[in-house]
Amino acid sequence: MSNYKSVNIMRFVSASLCFFMLFFFTFSAAGQTLSVNAQTSFADARAKQKTVGNLKKFTVNAKIAGMQKGDTLRFSEIILPGWGYKFAFDVVAQKDGYAFYSGSHSHDQFYLMEYYPVNGKIAASDRKGKEILISDGNYTLNGDRGTIYYCAVGGKTYDRELSKIFIAEDSLSSLRGELAKKITNAFAEKDTVNAQKFIGEFNGFGYYHKSDNERIEAQMKRYAVKHGNEFCALKILEDSYKPYEELRGRYDSLSRAGKESYYGKKLGTLLRKMEAVNVGSVAPDFEIVAGGNDVAVVAGNSSIHITYRLSDFNGKCVLIYHYGLCPGTFQIDSSVIDFYKKHPDKLVVIGITDSYAALRRTLKNTSPDDRMGNINMKDMLTELLNHPWPVDADATVANNKALIDNYFLQGLPYFVFISPDGKILSRSIGNQAFNAAVNALD
Repeated sequence: MSNYKSVNIMRFVSASLCFFMLFFFTFSAAGQTLSVNAQTSFADARAKQKTVGNLKKFTVNAKIAGMQKGDTLRFSEIILPGWGYKFAFDVVAQKDGYAFYSGSHSHDQFYLMEYYPVNGKIAASDRKGKEILISDGNYTLNGDRGTIYYCAVGGKTYDRELSKIFIAEDSLSSLRGELAKKITNAFAEKDTVNAQKFIGEFNGFGYYHKSDNERIEAQMKRYAVKHGNEFCALKILEDSYKPYEELRGRYDSLSRAGKESYYGKKLGTLLRKMEAVNVGSVAPDFEIVAGGNDVAVVAGNSSIHITYRLSDFNGKCVLIYHYGLCPGTFQIDSSVIDFYKKHPDKLVVIGITDSYAALRRTLKNTSPDDRMGNINMKDMLTELLNHPWPVDADATVANNKALIDNYFLQGLPYFVFISPDGKILSRSIGNQAFNAAVNALD
């Protein structure tokens, strides 16, 4: 299970480092550049900003030491739940160290800011970018190029108390970012011994800094109890993979202003939908188009896809299994296979992954010696592409992603365990729902 939001697959030339990035952290792409064609393709998106109506006007003042004239700060809307991204606007530095932008949007918006320098490479980081909640009014970014994703943010949505929490969080995260730089440098120097050492420290960062993380989390909880504002509603949306009861309790504690804010209303709608697929509810029927994994390729019918419905499996236990490129999947996948083989007459596993193509690309770039602990990654990726159950699906095919969206399969691995009479018995990110299935059938 990934503890860091959105494990993003970024661009990089080294297959070994690419493998590391895919599975272990959100990495800033080396040498990010904007081509003329890429900039032109956003012309229509920029034009959409010139809409009329009740818009909120805002400005962004960025003072970033080391930033050069012409460097670009790209802002993308963060789509929650699900952590999708949609281009919003570019802020181009008018002179060295300074960039200004004036714009508007129809509601408060959570953005991801990414840095694209004209010259040189962006420093390695443990983040894809800087997340910023913008309402109306003036917003400031202060920092330096080397640690731009940990820069200080000021503005209407960032009161003094919240800003102090983020300073502490950014300071801690920047230490993890320094490890990312060391990993990059070690691979560049072909120093695999130190690279593996730094990878271990990077992956164990949360464990070694547990008390620091707990202190920051406690500060955020106190802030939420005291204020219950829109930012607090946003934080709940970020945690949409967590149990419904927890999310509902946090929503109920929001202030009236928090509930009536843009993200508060979005959260209220989400909770109403989640209730329909919560534990104890009758599982809504769905269609899923299976086929296309390596089992089908070997059988010579990779182009054949079969449509199944949940109702096809009435009278059997059903385990929905959302899997993919994440350590939690690698650790549990073999157990899911063994469990399925043990109960082929009682259990239906419905597997779904975000993309078979992504699995195949990663397998191609993985060497026979790549390991995660005691797991051989080439063997593991091959296993993911050869699941023994017939109902295994790619979310990019047909309308398969609707299952992920409608059942809120947020995060990896995610399980939903359904009884023979169609009731949802358990659901969870991680092993809880899988363990419930094992306890019920073993």
